[in-house]
Amino acid sequence: MKISIIDPTTDSRWEKFVNSQKHSTIFHTSAWARVVKDTYGYLPQYYALENEADQFKVAIPFYLVKSRLTGKRLVCLPFSDYCWPLGVEEADIALLLDSVKKQVELGEFSYLEVRGWQNRVVPTQSNLVTRKYYITYILDLEMGLETLNEKFHDSVKRGIRQAEKRGITVRLTSNEGDLDNFYRLHVMTRKKLGVLPQPYTFFKNLFHHMISQNFGFIVMADCEGKTVVGVVFLNHKDAIYYKFNAFDENYLQKRPNHLVTWEAIQFACAKNYKYFDFGR
Repeated sequence: MKISIIDPTTDSRWEKFVNSQKHSTIFHTSAWARVVKDTYGYLPQYYALENEADQFKVAIPFYLVKSRLTGKRLVCLPFSDYCWPLGVEEADIALLLDSVKKQVELGEFSYLEVRGWQNRVVPTQSNLVTRKYYITYILDLEMGLETLNEKFHDSVKRGIRQAEKRGITVRLTSNEGDLDNFYRLHVMTRKKLGVLPQPYTFFKNLFHHMISQNFGFIVMADCEGKTVVGVVFLNHKDAIYYKFNAFDENYLQKRPNHLVTWEAIQFACAKNYKYFDFGR
């Protein structure tokens, strides 16, 4: 066996490996890697343990991120809700992780960051320090739409009804022309939250590498001839991911977000997805 560092955007073996892994997510795909690489120019350094047939046994995806404040660090994975090592054998993952940690000890990188673990339990022998920054909310769709609707809080049911009565209409789209409307709302939302918006090129790359390749879609809410909410959803294997929400606060009293989310849940059930990931 040998340890190699590969670029998932050019190595054709990566996507096949990701699809073979039970615990892989949208953030492990080469499509997501292309979005990060093309937008921010970070260097992908995906560490892989290969067998004699040059097949990946285990792998840990990292991007090299450089900053004046934090120095050079390895992140698994930037702009991702979570991302973890892939593989079945924990001993092999530990071997690969030790190889990466040695580079940190030698001063090649300031530190490494792994966002989550596939069984949610970080092995004690990894010597990684756990930081619980976020909670992830996941809805089980296998109970079916009727049961899901029954379990909603009364305020949620009321919000859906109010949105419909107040003239909110919802549409699913994979039309690149809707990106401009979404980004207008994204800038408004970020300004309200007091944070910088992500660059327009990020969403252009997201559309090119993911939405146009059936890895996602946008749900828009319209009212009075104007788009007032936009949500970017991603999808991979048996899960739908609620990733980016943007809105016009002047229309929030009409409860458009409730109807947008309900429309996406109905779509996910119709397409036989098992999980609806609300993100962190």
